[in-house]
Amino acid sequence: PNMQKWLMDEAESDDVKSALNGGVFIPSNLTIFATMNSSDQNVFTLDTAFKRRWSFEQISNDIERDTEHKYKGWYVPGTRVTWESFLTKLNEQILDNKIHNQTNEDKRLGKYFVTKECLTEEVEDVANVQDAASAFAYKVLEYVWNDVCKIGREDWFDVEIYKTLEDLIEAFLHPEEGKNPLSVFQNITF
Repeated sequence: PNMQKWLMDEAESDDVKSALNGGVFIPSNLTIFATMNSSDQNVFTLDTAFKRRWSFEQISNDIERDTEHKYKGWYVPGTRVTWESFLTKLNEQILDNKIHNQTNEDKRLGKYFVTKECLTEEVEDVANVQDAASAFAYKVLEYVWNDVCKIGREDWFDVEIYKTLEDLIEAFLHPEEGKNPLSVFQNITF
């Protein structure tokens, strides 16, 4: 009733208002497509409720075999590393980095985790692509720092140098002479 009232108040057409008099209904042919990451722990009960009520299908996260991905060959800003190569290597590291013998499968980045605005179509110096580098850093590095390696961060980054996420992002955006932005990672060669 609240939605019906709101829609009737907002409707400009008398025909629409008349149609709403009978109520608001969800059509029987409505299909909802959505993606879900089960590692979002604050919605765990909602995930469980959805899983009980609807059918789910696992979608492949294999970017190497995805011939439709439009920017998998684009570059991590300031590097010669493609999104495909970076994603594959990072996800392998996530799977290999078990904490208390628990898998980190749900922590993997999806092949569409970033948009093309976070990447560069050509290899460019990071100083020339600061908008894309910043978008990449705040999307990817923030996720890895706060979610993937919240425990065991020292296995991923030199925590003596990068004491905060701010330090890490600054080093990514302005790498030392002779280094590239991905030099912030330790124990991973991209």
